[in-house]
Amino acid sequence: MGLVIGCDGAYPFTPPAGCQIVLGYVGEAGETPHVWTTAEIEAARQGHWFAPIWTPPQSANFDGVAAADGMASALGALGYPEDGPVFLDVERSTWDAGGAGSANNWQTRMQSHGYTQPYCYGREWVAHWDLPAGEIGPAPTVLPAGCIGEQYADAGPYDLSVFDDSLPWWGKPAPQPSPSPASYPYDFLLEELMANGVFLDQDDALTWFARWRWQSYLLRNYGQKAGDDALEKGLVANLKAKGAAWYEWYVQNCAEAQKDEAQIRKDLGLPPAP
Repeated sequence: MGLVIGCDGAYPFTPPAGCQIVLGYVGEAGETPHVWTTAEIEAARQGHWFAPIWTPPQSANFDGVAAADGMASALGALGYPEDGPVFLDVERSTWDAGGAGSANNWQTRMQSHGYTQPYCYGREWVAHWDLPAGEIGPAPTVLPAGCIGEQYADAGPYDLSVFDDSLPWWGKPAPQPSPSPASYPYDFLLEELMANGVFLDQDDALTWFARWRWQSYLLRNYGQKAGDDALEKGLVANLKAKGAAWYEWYVQNCAEAQKDEAQIRKDLGLPPAP
């Protein structure tokens, strides 16, 4: 699990360097000092991920269903994704008074509205401040068991936390699918190969001679480092990140592979394959 820095504040603020997530309050009016406007949220999203917080009345028997209904309505107007993390601000006094049942009702109701990542401040997002307000120590490097976030400092206009970066935060780029080996050379290294004169242009990359130059380039710049007597094994070992998948596909699917490699070895002054 990786961790990222998040900052939450009652009012919009300028995020500090290193802050990836901005958390702002979308309600409840009268329970939080300021309900962030759509314009303020859109401004906060420029260059950052965003997550919403809802503050209910701070009493043990607060209406968790009503809090969820209000938050779901605000998120719907905002266009917030249903798989994005959403937070309920439950302060310690409410937990101590027995507010867990109301918090559970909020979570269940949010899920019934389609929001799959409802979390509570004080339970899944905990607070451990080791220094006085205004003093900032090092960020935690590990989250407590069962938690997705830990607040660790009061920096004045905002509080600092670390969060699990694997959650589907709003604004986080979607993961890209892994390439298929057959498309690897054209999708990933074409620019590098053109820059080094291995391919002349897109069409040239499809020719037999370009395929030979491509293989020669990999052997010369990567595989040869492993030693001449283990060139083929060294090639695969050294291209794990960039070329091994293509090389394996090449060997399996190109009937000329062995002949090409023999010619390449001769061209480079290397001994024949064992």
